[in-house]
Amino acid sequence: MVLVIWKADFDGDDKQLARVNELMEETAKAVGGKVDGPYYPQDAALMYLMWAKEYEDLNRSGRVFLQKVAKEKLPVTPLRYEVAVTPKEFWGK
Repeated sequence: MVLVIWKADFDGDDKQLARVNELMEETAKAVGGKVDGPYYPQDAALMYLMWAKEYEDLNRSGRVFLQKVAKEKLPVTPLRYEVAVTPKEFWGK
């Protein structure tokens, strides 16, 4: 299991934020993952917690999410993410 802490800037309204949330949930679900958020951290406008089965699931869902955000011209800009894995995922045991 892979946990991702994803942070972004956001400069939109409530309707646009609702759409960002929908896209986050859709893309996570498409790869068998789940997402929780948004949260409002001190160092960014938005933060989401995402769980995926494998690291590649994160990459696939991220590419789809960013394509949809760009197509819809949503005012969200990814800043950074952190990945945390279980000992099994890290060591392969």
